Amino acid sequence: PILTTPRIVVTQICPITPILQGGILTYSGTVSNAGNITLTNIIVMSDRPAANTVIFTRASLLPGASASFSGSYQVPTNCCVVSSTVKGSGQGCVGETVTDTATRTCTVLTTPAIVVTKVCVPGALRPGDLLTYSGTVRNSGNITLINVTVVNNFPVSNSPVIGPITLAPGESAPYTVSYIVPVDFCGTDTVTASGLDVCTFAPVSNSVTSTCPVTFSPRIAVTKNCPASPTQRGGLFVFTGTVSNTGDVTLNNVYVTNSKPTNNAPVIGPITLAPGQTVNFSGSYIAPTCCCFMIDTLTARGQDRCAGSNVTSTATAVCPLLSNPGLALIQTCPPVPSAMGSVYNYSGYVTNSGDVVLTNVFVFGPQGSSTVVLGPIELAPGEIEFYSGSYTIPANTCSATVTTSGRDTCGGNLATNSVSCPVATTPVILITQNCPPGPVTNGSNVAYTGTVRNIGNITLTNVFVFGSQPNAAIMGPITLIPGASAPFSGNYTATGGSNPTTNSSTGVVSYTPTNTVRTTGMDICQARTVTAAADCQGPVASPSSPSMTTGPATGEGEFTLSFPTTNGETYTVQYKNALGDSTWTDLETVTGTGGVIQIIDEDSQVQPSRFYRVIIAQ
Repeated sequence: PILTTPRIVVTQICPITPILQGGILTYSGTVSNAGNITLTNIIVMSDRPAANTVIFTRASLLPGASASFSGSYQVPTNCCVVSSTVKGSGQGCVGETVTDTATRTCTVLTTPAIVVTKVCVPGALRPGDLLTYSGTVRNSGNITLINVTVVNNFPVSNSPVIGPITLAPGESAPYTVSYIVPVDFCGTDTVTASGLDVCTFAPVSNSVTSTCPVTFSPRIAVTKNCPASPTQRGGLFVFTGTVSNTGDVTLNNVYVTNSKPTNNAPVIGPITLAPGQTVNFSGSYIAPTCCCFMIDTLTARGQDRCAGSNVTSTATAVCPLLSNPGLALIQTCPPVPSAMGSVYNYSGYVTNSGDVVLTNVFVFGPQGSSTVVLGPIELAPGEIEFYSGSYTIPANTCSATVTTSGRDTCGGNLATNSVSCPVATTPVILITQNCPPGPVTNGSNVAYTGTVRNIGNITLTNVFVFGSQPNAAIMGPITLIPGASAPFSGNYTATGGSNPTTNSSTGVVSYTPTNTVRTTGMDICQARTVTAAADCQGPVASPSSPSMTTGPATGEGEFTLSFPTTNGETYTVQYKNALGDSTWTDLETVTGTGGVIQIIDEDSQVQPSRFYRVIIAQ
């Protein structure tokens, strides 16, 4: 006998392209003699389509030889893969049998699919009603689907409808669902079904969108606000407002237009407004110059996004325009202020300096509203009317004032104006002090009294009296009319250094009391300050320098200056040619008359500049 090692090997190969369920799957393979002796009675069998199905035979195979074979069978439905096993056998030289098997799992081609339907319950609904719909979900593919769910995008995204469930091919499941109809919902929603192929877990989905009838109440509202302050006629008129969706459905293509400056002038838009939403806006145009008020109408328009119906609203506002009533008085004052008690003749004209007609225009003389010198008249813008009058200037008067008033025809606003011409005034104050008789003891308390008097021709206010020991106000503020006086009193402590006297018998040193009191006041006309002082030796009056009024050059460059005077007072006019000069030169000394005195400087024309002052003799 010879030692032999018979051996057989069998292989199986799936088709390159997966086969559909129910189709014919054809596979192939090889059978080989892997031993060292010829094999006879070669047989290959498969377990498909039935067990021990012979798919290949051969009488013999030499060592190392191989042969190909193939087979086929129908793929079952609703499966993911199919497996088949082939078995090869042969006999050696002494009749022994050798075998080998090969099993192969082949992928089956699946077509997963899903279909969903939806049906609305008949009848129209309104927001807040219960909307009910129904439908079915069906496996329309050839493989079982798992994790099958149905969701809706209303009332919120992915609202559950049914699932998860499993559906075999062709199997379906019904559903019925309800939800409350929300505001701004047109009735259109989308139902989506999804699942997974049980074999590959490949997702499948299907959606259906339908509209259930919903009835809405679309509305729009518009408001208009005038400017916070009236607009100048001919100026830029700026208004504001709001447009609101007061309905229950979104409005598209919302516009706001104005009837001014032209019809349907655009203001805002297009915009979209959700229910309850409000949008602010503003607009502007040039106001006319002819009117007292702006009257225009805003129109808001929008379109219901569901049904496409149009809605409108209007708002009208009456906005006042700014009128600038103005009255001007043109009147020339005398070159020299008039004295109290003299007759003051005045004349001029009144003109409408505003931009609106004025009615009930009056001009009143210096006596006040009791003296009408012109009116009532009506004045158009720019129109003028002349007036004239006279009156005797009373005592204690600062100025002669002519006034005018009128009312504009738009808002009834009052326009006024006045012209004041100064009256010659001489503010003077005087103070006297009653001193204690004889010396006083050092350190003793000294009491004194006195009187402050207005000896000018105009009222003084803020009148104070100051003591020098200590230097503080002991009276005031008070007001003194011309000729009025007021008493005051004070005290101080006597100190050394004021005329000491020694008593030879007692050795006691005493002092002559000295105390200077001062007073100040302010005239009510020009706020000029006047002062005076008095000590224990008697009164010393020190009125303030008078107000100086310069006039235009006269003659051949001569210069005239004028100032009010007090009767009997001595005045010296001095000058210098530069502010840096330390020396003043006397120009002229005059005695006061109680009126205004004019001084002429004949040499002023030869100087580029000249400065003047008036000294009052004490």
